[in-house]
Amino acid sequence: MTSCKFLFPGNKKSCSISGERIQKIYEIPDLVIRQLLFGIGMNMKTMIRSALLIFPVLGAGLTSFSAMGASPGGEIRDVSAMFLFSPEGFDDNDGAQLVIDGYLPDDCHRVLPPAVSVDFTSYSINVQPQARFFAVDCDLFQIPFSQVIDLGALPKGQWRVKSPGIEDQTLTITEATNAGPDDHLYVPLDGVHVSVRPDLQKITATLAGRFTNTCMMWETIQIVDTGDTVQLLPIMRMQNRPDCRPRLTYFDDVTVEIPWRGPGRYLLHSRSLNGQAVNTMFSVYGEGR
Repeated sequence: MTSCKFLFPGNKKSCSISGERIQKIYEIPDLVIRQLLFGIGMNMKTMIRSALLIFPVLGAGLTSFSAMGASPGGEIRDVSAMFLFSPEGFDDNDGAQLVIDGYLPDDCHRVLPPAVSVDFTSYSINVQPQARFFAVDCDLFQIPFSQVIDLGALPKGQWRVKSPGIEDQTLTITEATNAGPDDHLYVPLDGVHVSVRPDLQKITATLAGRFTNTCMMWETIQIVDTGDTVQLLPIMRMQNRPDCRPRLTYFDDVTVEIPWRGPGRYLLHSRSLNGQAVNTMFSVYGEGR
C-alpha cells in the first residue's frame, strides 16, 4: 500500500488526519429548495412566464429523443480497444467492474455497449467492443472512448479476461470477510477529477461528493497502486452522537496525491458508498504507450 497525502486550503497532512479538518460544508437553505420546486416567493405572472418558456422546450426535447430512437440506422460492427483495466479489491458480494479504453477508427463510428460473455465453468470473460457504423463520407480522425463494464457479483476465484488485440488480464474475486456489503464504510462520491503536472511530476485527484447526515465524517483515504490501475478507498465513519440528523453536506476540494508514474494511460478506480465506483481515466504524456 502506497502512502498518500490530503491537500486542502491551509493544510497538508498524512492520510490519518481527522476527517473534521478536510470537510468543507455548503448548506442549501430550505427556502431556496422550496422556491426552485414550488415557486414559493414568485408572483403568479413570473410563474406563468416561466412555464410558457420551459414546457415547449421540454416537449421539443422529448419529440427529438423519440424520433432519434425510432430510426437509429447504421450497422453494428466489432471494433477494438487499446487498453483493458481490471481493478482489484472485489469480493464475491461486490459488483465487479472492468474498464476498456481506446479509439474508434473514424467519425462514421459511434460507440455501443460491448458484447460481454461470462463463462462460469472456465472462469473466463470475453469483451468485444462494438460500434455503430454509418456508410457516409467520413473524416479519418480517431475518436477516443472509454467504457465501464458492470459484471455484477461473481464467484471467488481468478477470472481470465480477454478482449481482441489486448493482452489477457486477470480479475481477482476474493471471498467476502463479513455479511455486509463492503469491508469499509466508503464516502459517497459524485465525481473524481485527475490533474497531471509532468513539470512537477505530480498527479492529484480531486474528490467531490455529498454526506447525507450530520454524523458522517472522513476517516482516511487509502491508495492501492497496482500499476496500470490505482485503487482509491475513501473511508468514512459515523459518529456516535445523539444529535445526528439528515442534512446534505457537500465537498468538492478534497485532494489526494497519486504516486507519480511514467508515460501511459491509467485508471483511477475510486470506491463509493452506493456500490458504484467512480472510474476516471487519465494520461501521463511523454514517450510511452
